[in-house]
Amino acid sequence: MLYTRHNFEVADFCDASGIRPELAGILVTPIGTAATDSYVLLEVSSPSADNAEKDFPAIPGHAVKARDDQFIFPREAARQVLKTIPKKTDTSRGILLRAAVLETDKGFAGFVAADPVQIRPTIAKEIEGKFPEYQQIFPTAEPNSIISVNAKYLEKLAKFFAGLSKTGNVTIKTYGAHDPILFEASNEVQTARALLMPLRQS
Repeated sequence: MLYTRHNFEVADFCDASGIRPELAGILVTPIGTAATDSYVLLEVSSPSADNAEKDFPAIPGHAVKARDDQFIFPREAARQVLKTIPKKTDTSRGILLRAAVLETDKGFAGFVAADPVQIRPTIAKEIEGKFPEYQQIFPTAEPNSIISVNAKYLEKLAKFFAGLSKTGNVTIKTYGAHDPILFEASNEVQTARALLMPLRQS
């Protein structure tokens, strides 16, 4: 299976405390990647199945393989892989926005990006331990409401409220699928509130 930049961006959500080593890396499976610090959990699927190893350009001196197991790849190594994945597709040079799993010795894992000119494979020792069985944490019941928002506006608000107080806490209130979302927060001397309009559903 091939992976995109987004699959390795989950490394920002790994646990950096060192208390639980199995959370200090990203979980890599044939269907995607995931990471958690016990407060935030992020899962990103692999790209569609038509992006398979057979479409990956030949990388001299390296063999790619489709692993059918799962492993925990260290956070810093995942960030190194992210740096090697091209941001622009150039099919004339065989460059895709993908990284493939390398064939490695047992206990190790590696990735190489689809750039035959700048070959920078990343190989690291797999983290021992068992990643939490997180699938059951995701709700399966019908939601009370579904609200779509612009992620960039949400990011701007989150950045503002994160800097408003030392705790970075914000209260979020929803009133319906078509009503604005209310954000409220305060520090020792000020209060702030914001409304984020939901996207219109076509």
